[in-house]
Amino acid sequence: MGMDRDFLHAALAEEGRLLERLAAVRSVIASYRGVDGARRPPDTSDGDARASAGSRTRRRGARSDSKSAEVIKAAEDFLSMLGHRAESRTIAEEVRSRGIIIPGLKPISVVASYLSNSPKFDNRGGWVCLNSVSLPIDGFPADC
Repeated sequence: MGMDRDFLHAALAEEGRLLERLAAVRSVIASYRGVDGARRPPDTSDGDARASAGSRTRRRGARSDSKSAEVIKAAEDFLSMLGHRAESRTIAEEVRSRGIIIPGLKPISVVASYLSNSPKFDNRGGWVCLNSVSLPIDGFPADC
């Protein structure tokens, strides 16, 4: 019975993390859609979606004029100045102190979502900007 409770506890904890992530993603989607529904994905109902899917490449990172680009730039500057890893909460506080409004009900989760979708950052025990650290031979950033 004890092992069953451990598995249940682990599954519930994972569910909580996934629900938080889902809420952050939904918040980002809602903020980009805006009132007029702008920035919706292109309509692929013409039946040719399968043919064009192979030719599409997913572009990681943010458009230079987007809210996520603003947050990513602020986080990059902050982590480079800081010189060591920082938690999402610390980065969100810094971003807000720079006058950048973070959308959504859970701004810390939104910041974490932005950073996790950018190839510039690594989050193994706190966020670090890969541009501001030298990578050892194994390819993983060393903790500062």
